[in-house]
Amino acid sequence: MTELKVANMRQILIINPNSNSQMTALLRSILTPLPLPETFRLNYYTAPSGVPPSLNSPEDGQLSADLCFPDLLPQLEQYHAFVVACFSPHHPLIAKLRSVVPAEHPVVGVYEESVHFSRNMFSTHWGVLTTGQTWGDIITKDLDGEVGKERYLGVEACGVHASELANPEAREKVRKSVVKLAERVEGDEKVFGIVLGCVGFGELGEVVKEVAGERVRVVDCVRTGLGGAVAGLLGWGGLEIKN
Repeated sequence: MTELKVANMRQILIINPNSNSQMTALLRSILTPLPLPETFRLNYYTAPSGVPPSLNSPEDGQLSADLCFPDLLPQLEQYHAFVVACFSPHHPLIAKLRSVVPAEHPVVGVYEESVHFSRNMFSTHWGVLTTGQTWGDIITKDLDGEVGKERYLGVEACGVHASELANPEAREKVRKSVVKLAERVEGDEKVFGIVLGCVGFGELGEVVKEVAGERVRVVDCVRTGLGGAVAGLLGWGGLEIKN
């Protein structure tokens, strides 16, 4: 019988790069139920004061990176992997962290990981649901040059900010945007994917399924980002296997 020997406990830091502690609590509620290996432990970080509670532009993202990085620097040695939980293309904090942590300590962005997952896993159509039009335009520009047009549905911006998602009016905008994405699916295709392009969308998966029906497959960017970090650690020898 194969014996699995764990080298040591693997600490993963889930980074909320905005200052909204409620968003950190949402991250915890999304990830805690997941059946991770018992040797993986999740830790959480919230950006310090001075960082906006919602990152609504690249300028907000840069400010977030500039303030989070020096705050994180003294504690980086405690962790083996990092997940930057903001659905923005190439959040600058990712590059800053990668410049100082060992290569075997993965630094994962939820945007990049979700796009990679969707591009490789869906043989059918898939698209991205995001918040405001600013991010919608940025994500569209980033993906249009990389994703095959034959399967890519594009990006649908809901016209809301992450901090507004508890508002019933904002949720109705999300519903309408899901309908628009679903309408782009051509023919009789039975299954298509929607990437939840905002950490705050994590609790809206059931809303998306309710609107789009059984044929939709929801990609939660937070879960996918964590999956990338875990896979990275395992690939670097997170488990030592003895026969």
